[in-house]
Amino acid sequence: MSETEKTPLARLVLLMVFLSIAGSLVAGVHYYGIDLPQQKALSEHPPANPANSNTREKCETCLSHCNYILDENYYQCLLDCEIICD
Repeated sequence: MSETEKTPLARLVLLMVFLSIAGSLVAGVHYYGIDLPQQKALSEHPPANPANSNTREKCETCLSHCNYILDENYYQCLLDCEIICD
């Protein structure tokens, strides 16, 4: 064997380094070309939160739960529901 000939292990290491660099480049191009524009487009439209939109329904639910509470804590429950119902 001559000194300039590479061993199979050295060739494998070079191949792995080349593949990792190529994969990083492809991933970077994909991120800037596809993912980033989609993220920017979605950030202009924040998600709606329907769970917090209907305060009247929450108020009625809270008041109906107070009906199942013992007498001593009933009025405290109603006071707590006033926060939601305002």
